[in-house]
Amino acid sequence: MTLVTAVHGACLLAFIAVLRAPTAQFPGWRVVRPGGMHGSCFVGRWAFATLVSWAWLFVGSARRDAEAQMRWALLLISAFDIASAVSGFLAQLRRRGLRKALRQVGWYPASHIREHMPTQSRRS
Repeated sequence: MTLVTAVHGACLLAFIAVLRAPTAQFPGWRVVRPGGMHGSCFVGRWAFATLVSWAWLFVGSARRDAEAQMRWALLLISAFDIASAVSGFLAQLRRRGLRKALRQVGWYPASHIREHMPTQSRRS
C-alpha cells in the first residue's frame, strides 16, 4: 500500500511540475514544445495505473492464484506509475526553451546558441 501511494504521489508531483512549467516565448524562433501525444501518454499511463490500483485495493481476486495475480497487479501499478512520473521530463522540455531559427539552435541559458553549418565537400 505504501509503494502504491508513493508512486501515485510521484505522478501527482510530475503532473503539477508540468502544469507549472512556463512556456518559452522567443519572437522569430520556432520553439519545440511537447505534443499532444506526450500529454496523452502521461495521463493514459497514470489512468491505467489508477484503475489497476483501484482493483488491487478494493476488488481483489477470488481465484486460487489470487496472491500471484495481486503481485502482478502491484508490478503493473509500479511500472506504469514510474513510467508516468518519468514523463515529467515534459516540464523540463518546456523550461529548457529549445528553439531553432534558420541554421541556429538555442536553449536556456541564453548563451547556448549553436550554429549548424552542414559540411560541404569540394570537388576539384
